[in-house]
Amino acid sequence: MTDRKKPGVAFWAPVVLVVLVLYVASIGPACWVSSRTNIGAATVSFVYRPLTWEMAQSERVADAVSWYARLGGADGWDWTIESDGWTWEKPAVAFLGVRDRASEERQGS
Repeated sequence: MTDRKKPGVAFWAPVVLVVLVLYVASIGPACWVSSRTNIGAATVSFVYRPLTWEMAQSERVADAVSWYARLGGADGWDWTIESDGWTWEKPAVAFLGVRDRASEERQGS
């Protein structure tokens, strides 16, 4: 019978650290893929909820995550704050002075 030691802190600490770094680093590619395929935005918002909680606590974290997510994301996509937390989405933007055909028809223009 062999007398093998179970992996200890010297093994598990670096493993946990690598997993955490990969988790944080993967938010960018996840946002990029979901914005370009237009699917999975709700999943990204859910999977990265621990990061969005931190975004709510720190403006620096929010700015950094938002910048990284937009770096390779499709135009117009960003993290937006909602009543239930941060959400990865392409927000509807209203341009001043620009109206769509439906609003013009409702106003009788």
